[in-house]
Amino acid sequence: MFQEALDKTLRYRGITGKQIAERTGISPSYVSEIRSGKRNPSLEMFERLLDAAEEIAPGSREYFAGCLTGGTLKVSVDYLAANLEDEELANLVLARSKYLKGLAQKKAADPIESLTLESV
Repeated sequence: MFQEALDKTLRYRGITGKQIAERTGISPSYVSEIRSGKRNPSLEMFERLLDAAEEIAPGSREYFAGCLTGGTLKVSVDYLAANLEDEELANLVLARSKYLKGLAQKKAADPIESLTLESV
């Protein structure tokens, strides 16, 4: 699940495995194995990968959080609370909040979407 979100983030932000490898000091093949789900790195390694992605393309961390909390990738709140530092969890909650507010604004701006049976 984390690997899938990382891969999606790197592809969306245009970050190559080679760039991440150079920033983290790990081999490009190891990055590839993580992205494909063949390797399960520690949370510390994910932190290093996300730090590198954020340095290369600011906003990567937020996009990653959105993948975990608002996209098709789902993870339980209990799992996140047990496995993330307080600041990381706060960033995920903030990213989810921004995502939901954006959806609400988009829905309100769509005149078809905002019609109710009473207004028809």
